[in-house]
Amino acid sequence: TLFRSQKTAGPLILEEASASQAASKKENRLETSGKNKSYDVRIENFDISFGERVLLTGADMNLAAGRRYGLVGRNGLGKTTLLKMMANRSLRVPSHISILHVEQEVAGDDTPALQSVLECDTVRDRKSV
Repeated sequence: TLFRSQKTAGPLILEEASASQAASKKENRLETSGKNKSYDVRIENFDISFGERVLLTGADMNLAAGRRYGLVGRNGLGKTTLLKMMANRSLRVPSHISILHVEQEVAGDDTPALQSVLECDTVRDRKSV
């Protein structure tokens, strides 16, 4: 995944974010068998880097279906990068779970939040055509 570097005022510099994750034989078996129908997300032992900077290492994340979560932290700690890595499947998320990442740069107008999300869903738009 490539991101624009906002550190320079000159020419556009692209930096690359990367993710790696240790494979679990049990999770691999469940995923390939099609028997994993849980809507919980469990991502274990993963690393995320942005360029040369390591943002997360050996991290675990458990998200229970139906719960709401917030990511809190200073700028540059990897919150957005983590969400993008989940959305583009750089981190292993069960294939039957849909993830839609909406950029925070959505224009502030009277459009309801749900409508803004649906308008960004290019996969859904392509299927309805």
